[in-house]
Amino acid sequence: MIRSILVVLCTLALLLPGTVKATAQISDTIEVNGEKFPLNTNPLSAHLKRIGWTPPEDAVISSANWRGYVARWRIDQDQLVLASMTIRVPPEETKELLPTLFPNVARVVADWYSGTLVIPDGSQIRYVHMGYGSLYDHYQLIRVEAGKVVERQAMDAAAFEAYRAAKFEAYQKSAEFQRDFADARKSGMSKREADDFLRSFSAEQYLSH
Repeated sequence: MIRSILVVLCTLALLLPGTVKATAQISDTIEVNGEKFPLNTNPLSAHLKRIGWTPPEDAVISSANWRGYVARWRIDQDQLVLASMTIRVPPEETKELLPTLFPNVARVVADWYSGTLVIPDGSQIRYVHMGYGSLYDHYQLIRVEAGKVVERQAMDAAAFEAYRAAKFEAYQKSAEFQRDFADARKSGMSKREADDFLRSFSAEQYLSH
């Protein structure tokens, strides 16, 4: 999914300079200790990819929501629980898909997911018009293994930027980055532009590892 979107954006960058900035993405939400926050991670993606799910034909897909759905999560008894998954359908309605995806399951624990949940719980201090690239003054990072919470961290903006820089550096060494970088360069971007583009566009991907 990420790679197909990247190809589309890179093509747009070649044909329509300026569109490469794309749009900041509508995030999932997560409830932690009774408080609701945006979630700059998409834990449902791995499960949907595994089962071959694609948005229904009547789903509204926009530049602000490439994945086609919004999920609602909560941390409950140190487990990552999926509470809701909705799509937008015309004219301006939402449709709940959780019972269809997980029939006869009363409590959906995300046992398919292992990674880090990035939760901005402070004020936005820098807006980036791309993916989850914006910066906040405080974050919660929750490490999950097979749906179970194993570690929690709190970070201010400076600590998070250092964390993001280290994660992006690791991503740059991957074969996936090399493929995505090559696609971005083919669109006509300079090396610096391609690097900056992937730093924002692929943030959800490399920050969750």
